Amino acid sequence: MLANQISIDEFIQTLKMVRSDVDDQFVDELHQLVKFYQGKTDINPIAYLMDRWTNSLENEPDYSVYADKRYLMEAWACWHIYSRVYISNIIKKMPLINESISLIDLGCGTALTTSYFKASFPDIRVIGTQLKDTDQWNVAAFHAKIHGFELVESTKDLGFVNIVFASEYFEHFERPLEHLEEIVADLNPYMLITANSFNTVGLGHFKTYRHGNELIDQKDISKRFNKKLRELGYGRFQDVKFWNNKPSVWAKDEY
Repeated sequence: MLANQISIDEFIQTLKMVRSDVDDQFVDELHQLVKFYQGKTDINPIAYLMDRWTNSLENEPDYSVYADKRYLMEAWACWHIYSRVYISNIIKKMPLINESISLIDLGCGTALTTSYFKASFPDIRVIGTQLKDTDQWNVAAFHAKIHGFELVESTKDLGFVNIVFASEYFEHFERPLEHLEEIVADLNPYMLITANSFNTVGLGHFKTYRHGNELIDQKDISKRFNKKLRELGYGRFQDVKFWNNKPSVWAKDEY
């Protein structure tokens, strides 16, 4: 079965391998979250997580939200409702993929997208990144064994990687411009596929971002991020649209 066809029951069974508290209530709430994203209900079972994160930004970010079992609900629900649509379109519009290509999925979460890339392009090197000692790492590691992609914690020492995929990845860093520079220095990719959703409300997104000693609001960081990409030698493919005009494809000027 292709990775984009993983059913909700299969995902739940995988979660039960890494957590003992995935019970009937969790299953019911996951189905409810899918309906919420589909606009079929006003009840959002993970709303309290968003409130917890947003309130914490007044002092110190509460990164423990990522360890909450219901955060895993969003990982699958967002994939099922949104991500797999534009990932499918990305795959259709990537004619230059061949066995010499390498692709990295930054912050791969439970690796549903990473699995889909590897299943679609079995002959290329596919890498996912995730923090170790987390539920997401454990689920991603299970998918890595099935689909045969690499799972690492850091981009350091990986060397050249052709394509970087970063769907709502940089938004989770308080200093995204510095981190973008680090990624480009580590991997030197010729293409980046990025969401640039800084100016949207999201779990793990910041109200204000930092660069050096500056505080930068969401709208401005979005512009600054694109400017930084241009400074690093990348230009935007204006004619490529996948879903809701996101994510955007950037490539080196000489490409």
